[in-house]
Parts: sequence; C-alpha cells; structure tokens
Amino acid sequence: MEKCEFYNQIEKYTVRIGINDDKQTLCGSGILFPSLTRQEICILTVAHVMFPMKQKLENEGSSLCITCKDYSGELHNIIVDDSKAIYIHSKYVEQTGDDNRQEYFYDSAIIRIPWETWMDKLNGYQLMSREVGIKLSGYGFPQALDEEKNRSYADLFAGIGLFEGTIESSNSGRVAVKYNANVEGEISRDSIMKGYSGTGLFYLKNQSIYLGGIVSCSRGSRAAGYSLWATDIETLCEVMSEMDIEV
Repeated sequence: MEKCEFYNQIEKYTVRIGINDDKQTLCGSGILFPSLTRQEICILTVAHVMFPMKQKLENEGSSLCITCKDYSGELHNIIVDDSKAIYIHSKYVEQTGDDNRQEYFYDSAIIRIPWETWMDKLNGYQLMSREVGIKLSGYGFPQALDEEKNRSYADLFAGIGLFEGTIESSNSGRVAVKYNANVEGEISRDSIMKGYSGTGLFYLKNQSIYLGGIVSCSRGSRAAGYSLWATDIETLCEVMSEMDIEV
C-alpha cells in the first residue's frame, strides 16, 4: 500500500463530532469502527469529550451531529439525540493536577449509530498494542482550523488536519506520543490539542493498517515539549467488551 493510499484510507475513518446547532459547534474527533454484523457502526472517541455531551443530551435536549466523508467525497451528517447511544468506559477518571492541568484515565467512549449503505465500502483496520518507536498518523479537527468551515463554498471537513507523532512509551492504559507542532508564536499545547481529542492514530505495517490508539490529552508540563497521552488499544477493547462489541 502506497503512503498516499494509507492517508486516503485513514481519512475515511475520520469523523467530526459537533453539537447539532446553528453553528455546528465543534466538540472533538473520532473514528469509525465497522462492526462484524454490519448492522451498526461504532465511533471510537474519548470520554472527556463525550461525558459532558451525554449529560447535555440527557438534561438539555441537545443532539450531536456526526459528520463523515465517503469514498466519493460526499459528506454525511448523522444526528444522535439519544444519550443511550453514547457509552463511557466504566472506569473513566478525570483528575486535576497541582498545575491545574487535567488528565484522563480510561479515556475512551463509543457512539453507536445505524449502518448506512455508503458504509459498505469501508475497509476495516486491525487493533494492535503499541510498539515503541512506531510512527503514527491520523486526521482530526483542531479548534484552530474550525473557522475554515465558515468560508464560502466550504463544508464541515474544511477544518480537518493531519496529526503525526511517534510512540515513546506506555503507562497505565495510555501511550506517550511525541509530535511536531507546525505553529508560529506562543501557542499553548492544550490549544493545539483542542479538537484533536479522539483522533485515531494509525500506522502501516506489512501492507495492513493498524490502530495504535486515540488522542487523549497533553502530557507533562510545557517543558516536556510537544508530548501527549493517547488512550491505548487495551482500553479501547475494554470499552467495546463492556458493550459486547466483537473485535
């Protein structure tokens, strides 16, 4: 598989998660995971994005707009208004450190949506535990690019961005990833990461595509440079197991 084909494939797994309002307010990113039954499809994302949204659906009558792009380039907006379609990992924990920086453990969530015919062309990918030194790539929707959707002739995928990094280590259900940030000026790491949360991180091995984790949050202090935590495959498999999803 050529590199360009790899990028094309992983873009088709990518979804934009937004609030179904007049501004299509960005919440985060996620990836499609086709079920074996092909009766429904799962969106893998992170709990710290979906936990407050689940509450909004339950208490405020809000709804989500999940935006996907098929192989012909057509966008599909899928509305989710039932909080029961969202499942948060049973052990999800949110902590605030001494520096007021938030960290997340078991940071994984699933959104279940009905299968649609355009999804028949989706090729699956494999789940494999992390390997130190592996380079990862994924598409997401950083907040910094979100205004692109408001330009003339633009659509909700106009703000998509490519994220790339390298696995450094793993710890407590998380994978440490070092990444390059192509930014100018003093921009905080959390500002760079906002919107990328839930981005699937893939790699190519022996002509097959593997998922290595999904973007969670920044790692360490600012002095650590551009480093993040990604939720690992074992944690993703746990939340799928809790929902009886075969992998």
